[in-house]
Amino acid sequence: LRPLIAYHLFFTLLASLLLLPAVAWTLTHLLARFGRTVITNAELVDILMSAGGALWLLAAVGLTFLVLYLQQAGMILVAARPRDNHLRLAFEALWWTLRRLPRLAALVVVQVGAHLLLVIPVAFAITWLYGAFLGGLDPYYVQRVRPPALWQFLAIGLPLVVAWAAIAATLYFRWILALPLVALEGLWPRQALARSHRLTHGRKRPIALAVIALLLVIVALPFLATLLFDRLFTPLLWWLPERNAVLVPATLAYLTAYVLLTLAITFLGIAANALLSACLLLRLAHREPRPAPPPRRPGSSSTPADPHTGPGRACVRCGRSYPAARAGRCVPPDLQETRLPDPTG
Repeated sequence: LRPLIAYHLFFTLLASLLLLPAVAWTLTHLLARFGRTVITNAELVDILMSAGGALWLLAAVGLTFLVLYLQQAGMILVAARPRDNHLRLAFEALWWTLRRLPRLAALVVVQVGAHLLLVIPVAFAITWLYGAFLGGLDPYYVQRVRPPALWQFLAIGLPLVVAWAAIAATLYFRWILALPLVALEGLWPRQALARSHRLTHGRKRPIALAVIALLLVIVALPFLATLLFDRLFTPLLWWLPERNAVLVPATLAYLTAYVLLTLAITFLGIAANALLSACLLLRLAHREPRPAPPPRRPGSSSTPADPHTGPGRACVRCGRSYPAARAGRCVPPDLQETRLPDPTG
C-alpha cells in the first residue's frame, strides 16, 4: 500500500504543477479571443459550442483521460513489481509510465474517441427531440403537468439512450484489459485492444459483475463519508464556544479532515480500479491456451535425459551416447580425463 500511496502523491504533485497552469492559460487565451466577459452558464455554453471552444473542450477531455490513464498505469506497474523500497519503486513506476506516454496517449485517442463518436450522435438526436417536443413549453409546466409531449419524447429518446448504453458497455468490457496490457507488456493500442478482446471473449458477464460491484462501492463511499461527517463531526461545531480563538482552528481542522478524507477516497477509487484491471489480466492471461509443444524427432526419448546416466551425455570424440561408454567403447564427457579399463582383459 505504501508504494501506491507514494506514487499517487508524486503523480498528483507533478500533474498539478504541470496541468493546472496549462489549463488556466489556455482557457484565459480562449476567452480573450472572444473579447467578452462570461458571466452566465448560457454564455459559457455558447463559447464551448463554437469551433475554438469545441477544440478546447476535446483537448481538455483527452488530457483529463490521459492523466487518469497515466496514474492507473503507474499503479498497475507498482502492484505488479516485486516489493522493494517504496520510494524507489514509485519513482521507477513513474519513469516507466512516462516512457510509455506515446502508447498511452494513442490508447486514449482510440478508446475515448470511440466512445465520443458513439455519444455525440445520440446527444444531437436527444437535443433535436427535446426541441421538437418540449422546446416551446415552460420547464416548470412540463414538471408539474407532464403533458403528452413529455411521454412522446421519453418514448423515442429512451430507446436511443438504452442502445447507446449497451454498445458503450460492450466496448468498455471488451477493451477493459487494454490499459494493463500497455502498461505491463508495452503493447501498442491496436495489439492491446485485439488481445483484450480475445481474453474477454465469452467472459464479459463475470467481468461486468466485478466492475459494476466495484463501481457501486466507489460511488457509495463519498455519500457514506459525507453522512459520517454530518452525523459525527458537524454537531460538534455547534457545541463549541462562540469565540474566534476556538471556532477558527476547529473549522480549519474540520475542513482539512474532510479534504483529506476526500483525497483518500479518490485514491482508493483509482487504486481499486487499476488493481482490478491488473488482476483480471493476470487471471485471464493465466487461463489463455498455450501453443502446443513442437513434435519430438523420431528416435528421441520421451523422458528428459539424466545429467549423469541418461542418453543426453555423449562423447565429444565419437558422438556416442553414455550407455555405449559403459561397454568401454566410449568415454563420457565427465570422464574425458580418466582412461577406462578394457573390458576384454
